[in-house]
Amino acid sequence: MNIPDLRVDIGGLNLENPVMTASGTFGYAREFESYIDLNRLGGIIVKGLSLLPAKGNPPPRIVETACGMLNAIGLENVGIDAFLRDKLPFLARLRPPVIANIYGKTVDEYAQLAGRLESADAVKGIEVNISCPNVKQGGWFSVRIRGLPPRWCAPCAGKPPNT
Repeated sequence: MNIPDLRVDIGGLNLENPVMTASGTFGYAREFESYIDLNRLGGIIVKGLSLLPAKGNPPPRIVETACGMLNAIGLENVGIDAFLRDKLPFLARLRPPVIANIYGKTVDEYAQLAGRLESADAVKGIEVNISCPNVKQGGWFSVRIRGLPPRWCAPCAGKPPNT
């Protein structure tokens, strides 16, 4: 029996297979190492990162429903410094590429985060979070400001914003 070739290329990022974790649901991967062989994943997208640590929403933040669960974690995270110092060394030892999810409140915050991650060899991609509904402001990044995504994403890619 032939084993199918599951390799995929996403914008130049080569994955052994298309199975990736969903940002915000998989922490920083270490939390799941006793449940799954992390090296079997195609890619690991980590929990959203901000410049400073964030506590997120107060409990209760997860509610079970008849058809699954609802969550409103509120972008809790360790912040970029702790991620680079404490979380990334573990991730760097794994085979799947690491994709960092970032979020900020200004274009400059996004650019700073992307710049910090650019020098981290173990981070192979950046996912820009501009629409989390589980924060006090709601999904204002993408909903309330027309044309915002290109302006906010361009500095993260090292390109001048399209105005």
